[in-house]
This record gives sequence, structure tokens and C-alpha cells, in this order.
Amino acid sequence: MKPQNKPLSVSVHKGVMRIEIGVDTLASAYLRSEHAWRVANPNANGNLLPEDIFRIKNKSGFARDVKREMLDEAEDGSNLLNMMLDKAAAGAVEQGSIYFVTDEEEAK
Repeated sequence: MKPQNKPLSVSVHKGVMRIEIGVDTLASAYLRSEHAWRVANPNANGNLLPEDIFRIKNKSGFARDVKREMLDEAEDGSNLLNMMLDKAAAGAVEQGSIYFVTDEEEAK
């Protein structure tokens, strides 16, 4: 498989969490997204696929633009990526992660 076609994946290895997606996969996923359908179909009455109306001419450039949006800071310093990580971490704790313990539990 070519790197640009890599599906979305998350791995943890040697102390690093890595989130990866190939640029072609990212572009293809966007063209099938709810947002792409809304952008594509105001005048097409829902009869055309987004890729029939527009295309992403530079997938690496589009990926860089998506990265910029992921890291763009709000006034409080947050960004989409750290909000996603916060939500995922909270979900792991709420689902009973055995690796999250209180000091009291650790002392036992």
C-alpha cells in the first residue's frame, strides 16, 4: 500500500501516540463527508456527487490546510486536536481505564 493511501490509524509505540492518515485517503474521505455534500448540492438538488462538482487538486496541500485548522488556536489556547484528545482521554476514564487510578487506589 502506498503511504498516501494509508487508512486512518492510531498506534502507540515506544512512548509515542501516532495518528496517521494518507493524504489521498483524507481527500477521499472529505469528498464523501456531510460537509462536502452540503457544499456541492445547493444548486444540484442532491443529484450529483461532490466529486462530480469539485475536486481537490493538490492533496498534500489540502492536508496541510487541514493540519493548520486542527492546530489553529482559539482565544483560550485550545484547538481541535487537543479537544479531540481531551474528549478521548475522558472517554477512556469514563469507560473504566484500569491505568487511571487515584492516589488512594494506588496506595493500596
